[in-house]
Amino acid sequence: MKKAFACLIAGVLVLALCTCGCSILVHNGENPGGAGHQPGSAASGEVTGLEGMTWYLLIFHTASGRSAEVLPGTEVTASFGSDGMVGGLAGCNRYRVSFAEREGRLFIRDLAVTELYCGSPSGIMSQEAMYLSFLQRTAGYRIENGLLTLTNAEGNPLLTFSPGKPHSS
Repeated sequence: MKKAFACLIAGVLVLALCTCGCSILVHNGENPGGAGHQPGSAASGEVTGLEGMTWYLLIFHTASGRSAEVLPGTEVTASFGSDGMVGGLAGCNRYRVSFAEREGRLFIRDLAVTELYCGSPSGIMSQEAMYLSFLQRTAGYRIENGLLTLTNAEGNPLLTFSPGKPHSS
């Protein structure tokens, strides 16, 4: 059963990657200068750091420049701890990765994910596979207007989060 589930997840991941034209990079590259978060760059009263907050995913950004919102009825979160770990809900499964932040660069390694299968809402497992793939490709971040955007090595957006739970529509 575990082997069948692993094959299913691998197939969904390949499909998601083919759909968005992305590839998984196990080791993150560097974010070019100027695209990352610069300490003190946020206006007074805005969120300026990663740690100690639960961020809620709002938008996926694909290589083609398209963006997609999180599926209705699902929740994807990222909680950055002072212990160098980020974890949360990937839609269906819980995940945990180690992270290091330096000068606007964000290095994410050692992904661990629970192995549940969720059948609804439709597309949740594809969304989860895409989220985990994008998370592993993260090389930088920026916080602007209270939103956290994780970026790839070229500084292009991958994932955009809100510091508060989005309102259901």
